[in-house]
Amino acid sequence: MGGGSDDSTVGGEDLFQIATMIEHLRHDDLGYRVHATKNLGRIARALGDERTREELIPFIVDSTDDEDQVLLAMAEAVGGLVDWVGGMEYVYQLLVPLEALTACEEGVVRERAIESIHRVVGAMSKEDVVDHFVPFLRRLTGRDWFTTRMSATALFEPVYR
Repeated sequence: MGGGSDDSTVGGEDLFQIATMIEHLRHDDLGYRVHATKNLGRIARALGDERTREELIPFIVDSTDDEDQVLLAMAEAVGGLVDWVGGMEYVYQLLVPLEALTACEEGVVRERAIESIHRVVGAMSKEDVVDHFVPFLRRLTGRDWFTTRMSATALFEPVYR
């Protein structure tokens, strides 16, 4: 794998540890899921950019109906994936799981999702802000749920930047 690593490591990460974390994302025990979710950045780094986009992000989207503790860890961790999706042209894909998290009833989950959205938008090109973030914001403001509309009010500032 280059850089003096053997087949049991990727970027200095032990593949067994990464595989275990991936399995823990689906574990019945809440504590395992929370811990693994907090380590989404390590998982993404080990998977690589393409697999992060094609496998990890869809998995995260499918997991947005979990317990509040997992959703909180997810809301914090997704913003940290900016460096692991393959560059500026793919960063907008992180808005998909974050959109679901803006609808959570738990306020602290929404707050962390908003912080992650700010990180994601900060890494986007101006064109992607117009093409992806503005429609995202319109969807939030147009929903029937007060939680998404509340989240949207905290997200107008990046558009004007």
